[in-house]
Amino acid sequence: MKKRRGIDKAPDAPDEVITTGRTSTVVDAARALRDNRIGCLVVTDSAGRASGIISERDIITKVIAEGIDPAQRTVAEIMTADVVACGEGTPLTEMRKAMMTSGIRHLPVMKDGVAVDMISSREMMAYQHAEDRAVRNLTIFATA
Repeated sequence: MKKRRGIDKAPDAPDEVITTGRTSTVVDAARALRDNRIGCLVVTDSAGRASGIISERDIITKVIAEGIDPAQRTVAEIMTADVVACGEGTPLTEMRKAMMTSGIRHLPVMKDGVAVDMISSREMMAYQHAEDRAVRNLTIFATA
């Protein structure tokens, strides 16, 4: 299993952050999500710097549910431009808090304006589960 900063990366997660350009169509973004088996893409500008994020939920609520043809919309038209992100070395407790208070399922890790990693809520829950199990096992050991 891939590992970084003490949190296991999901076994099927890509090794790199998957991105799309602002001018890509929503259809292209949906295909990238499907092909990479992920829930969001970082949207980049022509210099490769993050300018937004687009998720499955964005596509469903802003395009499909509105009856809009996804081939006729660009990523820039529906992306979230105000991205909640963290920097390298951010403690896991701060990452978890940012995700909970912002109601997001994906947290990009940024370095100099470029997304270098992506933390998912699934990975965060797996980490929390392992942490809880370790505490429970320590408690059982201490009371034995």
